[in-house]
Amino acid sequence: MSAKAFLLPLARLLMSSLFVWDGIVQLRNPRGTAQYFASLHIPAPNVSVWISILVHLLGGLALLAGFYSRWAAAVLALLCLGTAFGVHLPAGDRTTGYTSTRTS
Repeated sequence: MSAKAFLLPLARLLMSSLFVWDGIVQLRNPRGTAQYFASLHIPAPNVSVWISILVHLLGGLALLAGFYSRWAAAVLALLCLGTAFGVHLPAGDRTTGYTSTRTS
């Protein structure tokens, strides 16, 4: 059996685990996640938190199972781009010390 036969399942497991884990973390404390969303000025944080949980969990599990994996990957990529450019870049990522150098 070739190494390629193991790479796809391994890639699915590793990539999907990031999203599933984040969905579980959000699901364990939706009120705290909604408060965090509100602090970032995300619209309707009490609704957005449940949308985020569903996208993370269902997208991650679909990716893991290979169920419409291209569509799931596309939705998760859009989620990542929205999070990166809409949340982390404007606010500066305080966990890594990165701050935006944009001037407004």
